[in-house]
Amino acid sequence: MNKDVLIQYSTWQEFQEYVAEYGFEGQIPYVFDKIRDEDLLTPNDVAELTGYSEETIRRWCRSWKLKTITGRPPYNIKGKDLKDFLFSWTRNDLIKNLIKKTN
Repeated sequence: MNKDVLIQYSTWQEFQEYVAEYGFEGQIPYVFDKIRDEDLLTPNDVAELTGYSEETIRRWCRSWKLKTITGRPPYNIKGKDLKDFLFSWTRNDLIKNLIKKTN
């Protein structure tokens, strides 16, 4: 498996499809399985899922790092957007771990 090929998959959905296509299920952190694309989450929900504080989640929303539906309080986050955000933070580690397991 070529790391350069994996790096081109910039969204969570594209990466997930690639992993499923090549039979690497089980290599993805469990938190992604707990989030459905259609979920509508509050900062409290995201804090419970990720272990980050509610204030950290709100800070990510205020700074537009984490996409919200309205862009202002009360913040509501789509599950798909949360997965894309978390994937952007963990992409390099996920790819490294996946490559290690395939070599």
